[in-house]
Amino acid sequence: MKNLMIELVVRDARYEEAGFVTEMFRLLTLEMEQYGGLKTTMDESSWERVKVDIEKEMAGDKSSFLIAETVDSNRIGLAATAIVNLGGAFAPKRIIHLRFVYVQPSFRGAGVGSKLISVALEWGRRVGGDYCDLNVMSENPARSLYKKFGFSEVAVNMTKPL
Repeated sequence: MKNLMIELVVRDARYEEAGFVTEMFRLLTLEMEQYGGLKTTMDESSWERVKVDIEKEMAGDKSSFLIAETVDSNRIGLAATAIVNLGGAFAPKRIIHLRFVYVQPSFRGAGVGSKLISVALEWGRRVGGDYCDLNVMSENPARSLYKKFGFSEVAVNMTKPL
């Protein structure tokens, strides 16, 4: 699918699709391992708890889960955002945190990630976000996509194994 735009729809995930959202998140975490991310758990009970947490978030109004699908209803990507209210010692801000964007490998380079990010940013503006942030592994090739949307590096997260 590289460099081929496909016709797709981005829509809100339905509550009953929490299992799909969880599976896409699992695939993302497995892939992030190769870019230096933490090891993904293989414990199914942990993933069941993740699914329950996602269901709770889907029932609320502080998160958005977006599914990209082809016109024949083939689900090929997902984006998740959450509202984070910054306050306390900081001037109040409403941050839209782009938690993750995942596109099935065979559909990468076809504009799916761009469409998901565009719709996520639109949602953020609608809910009154002041700005959007995200976390990305330093070796993740998706960094170039985020930079096309105007994201810039403002912090460095340093880690050291003990």
